[in-house]
Amino acid sequence: MATVGLILIATWLIVAVEKYENDSSSSSPPDQLADLEHRIDQLEKVGPFEVVDGKGMPIFQVESRIDTGEFYTNRATVYSDRGEPVAVMGTDNATGFLRAVSADGDRSAILDLGKPYGLRFEEMIVAKNPDGSEGPKEGVPRLEIGKRESGNYALNFFGTAKDQQIAAIGESKAGSGALVIGDTNASNRASMIVGQDDKGIIGIFNRAGTAVLAFGEASGNTGGSLVIGAANGDPRVKMGTNDNKYGVVIALPQGLPYVPRTGLPGSYLLGCAGGGSCVQ
Repeated sequence: MATVGLILIATWLIVAVEKYENDSSSSSPPDQLADLEHRIDQLEKVGPFEVVDGKGMPIFQVESRIDTGEFYTNRATVYSDRGEPVAVMGTDNATGFLRAVSADGDRSAILDLGKPYGLRFEEMIVAKNPDGSEGPKEGVPRLEIGKRESGNYALNFFGTAKDQQIAAIGESKAGSGALVIGDTNASNRASMIVGQDDKGIIGIFNRAGTAVLAFGEASGNTGGSLVIGAANGDPRVKMGTNDNKYGVVIALPQGLPYVPRTGLPGSYLLGCAGGGSCVQ
């Protein structure tokens, strides 16, 4: 019996050694590396996929879809620990875009060179219905910076209402600097520009968008100038200097000239040009 037991043990050891050698030869390091490379290669060729945490919450997602002309064709999304998308990057109409969202989802920043704004900051605002009641929150642009359709670059500020542009600073169509300030109705109320002959001008506008006041460097000399207009924009008062020698005030429409010591009202006033008649 002892002999039979030894034979069985020896047979079992031989079979175990042969099995180990076969397994080792079939999974040698070079073969294992090739298998790993094959798996990586297959993974790289796989389409959309999603990475989740231990609780099944999404962490990272890659998507692909046919270009519809408006939405993305390929994009990758990063999620917060609550499963909310907080960062997205991808392609949109053959250009790249990047979108970052705040933790509460109310604010976002969008970088998209395929759009006129280039960089936009948006905020979720409670919409106002025509009857004054509150509607659902809507995404409203609050700031945009980039190259406009006219080719110039500008920084634009918006109010809390839709399409309510309240201020802009940037490059004018003429290539000089410009500043425009609007009211809550998106009407331009003030501006600072560089006009003809590279002279600075500040303008004030009424609610109808008509210029009613302008002051800046005078046209024709290097002195100052002030023009006050009526509601329709027609000039009514002009103030300036005559070749930087003396001041001139003109009331329009022009009538009689001012004659000193006559008591008659005149349409314009002149300063003293010089000499002994000037009051020192």
